[in-house]
Amino acid sequence: ILQPLCQRHRRCQRHCPQGIHEDMGEKVYYIPMGGSNELGILGYYECALELNKQFNELGLTDVTVFDTVGSMGTYMGLQTAVINEKLPFHVTGIGIMPYDEEASKKGDIEAGNHAIGSYAVKYFNDVCKFYNLNHSLNEDDFDLITDYDRGAYNNPVKEVREAMYYMAEK
Repeated sequence: ILQPLCQRHRRCQRHCPQGIHEDMGEKVYYIPMGGSNELGILGYYECALELNKQFNELGLTDVTVFDTVGSMGTYMGLQTAVINEKLPFHVTGIGIMPYDEEASKKGDIEAGNHAIGSYAVKYFNDVCKFYNLNHSLNEDDFDLITDYDRGAYNNPVKEVREAMYYMAEK
């Protein structure tokens, strides 16, 4: 639980019980890893609407948006908008961290894909419940790839750096 700075303690991250600050009249916000929760997806839901508008203005069809997936907030916001608004583009998420540590250590891509897929289903169901959306998806409805896991964002790996240089040259 991350909490805003408080007058009394100057710095509160897991140090102060929530009640102390509410009793002082302060608002306490729960901010999960990566800012990812049902409320946190809204920015990327709106982003999907804006992307769709731009794709239409440019006359683009058969579009796929590639998104890195850490805490899954960005992907879930985009994917929820695509499903709920029936947007005509596809979202592919590329996992940057293992959702199943053991499978990752063994190089078991199938188990890794299942772990990230089951997490996506749970997250999507939570989003639908929170916003009263009537959608039901299963793991196969999410395009999530775990083959490129490099352990974290901004992890300096030779293959990633070479790919970035290659793309920059094009």
